[in-house]
Amino acid sequence: MSVADLVRYPNGAPRGPESEARTWAAPRRAARGQQLLVWLCATVLVALLLAAVAAPALAPHDPLAINLSQSLASPSRAHLLGTDHLGRDLLSRLLYAARGSLGAALATVLISSATGLLVGTVAGYFGGWVDEISMRLVDILLALPSFVLALVLAGILGPGLANVVLAMVLVRWASPARVARSLVLALREQDFVTAARAMGASDARIMARHLLPNVLGPMVVLATLSLGNTILALAGLSFVGLGMQIPHPEWGAMLNQARPFIQTAPRLMIVPGVAIALSVFSANVLGDAWRDRLDPRHTGSQM
Repeated sequence: MSVADLVRYPNGAPRGPESEARTWAAPRRAARGQQLLVWLCATVLVALLLAAVAAPALAPHDPLAINLSQSLASPSRAHLLGTDHLGRDLLSRLLYAARGSLGAALATVLISSATGLLVGTVAGYFGGWVDEISMRLVDILLALPSFVLALVLAGILGPGLANVVLAMVLVRWASPARVARSLVLALREQDFVTAARAMGASDARIMARHLLPNVLGPMVVLATLSLGNTILALAGLSFVGLGMQIPHPEWGAMLNQARPFIQTAPRLMIVPGVAIALSVFSANVLGDAWRDRLDPRHTGSQM
């Protein structure tokens, strides 16, 4: 480029159609790749949920049936993933374990999100001492490590999947409450809320008809983002013996039971570990996609 061209085009010579096409091709390919990943993760998560629901129909064997003569059998036509140390079919146990792992995670997320939504909406709308008491309790819960606190509560309540879910709910409602409160604080001063109040609408009607519909979107995103972490936390609690109890299968409990055989039969840990990793990764990708979809600053859709 000559000196005259440099003076005329200080930011470089203008690009032609081919250069412009190459410039926009890479972002489009990246967007298509992200969209494909989102749909793939959605398919994986839906397939896992359907497999959990249809476990009695899909499982080739009784997950609790013991056959010591088939102990640690390698994968075969009769046992597609082999058997565990008690001769139980690994595929059947994996399918039934999904019912406990994914079911408990969904129950935890739904109950904790609903609790946090209710507390945050009431605290943000009324303010005053209701807001102070609620948010100070939220501050205490958020200041403590959630997994350690859930571990302590589950130990106090006793082993069992229901107690673990209760312990997780008692710990995890704080974050949804904080988010819901912040959203309600911004919405309660809007003109439509003032108009509804001027028309004589009760506080309950204003919260139910005007505030909650505007808060549900971000709360769904938060719930989706927390699903993967909840699956992982529940698996950890079951791994230490506080979740689903023997002989019923659960992914975290299956990992714990397979520890003595990590060298002789590593598939006993690999199979439930892969199931946990796939479900957590898929849930996190879907949560990120929902967040990007509902974020007004996001220029492209991934869903």
